[in-house]
Amino acid sequence: MKALRTLTAAAMMLTWVATAHTSTAARSQKPGELPPGDGRDTVVTICGDCHAPEQMANSRRTRVEWNTLIEDMAARNNVASDEEKKIILAYAIRNFGKVNVNTASADEIVEIVQVPAVQAAAIVDYRKKSGEFKTLDDLRNVPGLDFAKIQERKDRIGFSGP
Repeated sequence: MKALRTLTAAAMMLTWVATAHTSTAARSQKPGELPPGDGRDTVVTICGDCHAPEQMANSRRTRVEWNTLIEDMAARNNVASDEEKKIILAYAIRNFGKVNVNTASADEIVEIVQVPAVQAAAIVDYRKKSGEFKTLDDLRNVPGLDFAKIQERKDRIGFSGP
């Protein structure tokens, strides 16, 4: 009986630790917050005077769309150097990028969808042989592709546009 109570107490403690850890991790990144990483400080410094972080965090754009927006904002306000614009673009693409799988290179798919290079190459090869993808479900047909990972990152994938 004493062993059972000890096991029960240990299980409760593990549950509490796991819950506390999950809660802390969830609290560290709230919806609309900019994720940590290279370039975050530059984004906050350069863009933060005019925009709240959720404006960037709540949108997905292609490389062309992000670049156009960053160039436009920098030209209006004359606050970002060429190097800072590159840093902001890299941060935006890495964290809030979107890619058209019907036109993207394997490198772009790796960068934005964050799948292994071999899987990105499989997407491009399949597209070349079988034609354009029309829906997310079409990606199920790509040999060797971890479709569960694709589903997790579906907001990063587009089928038309730049």
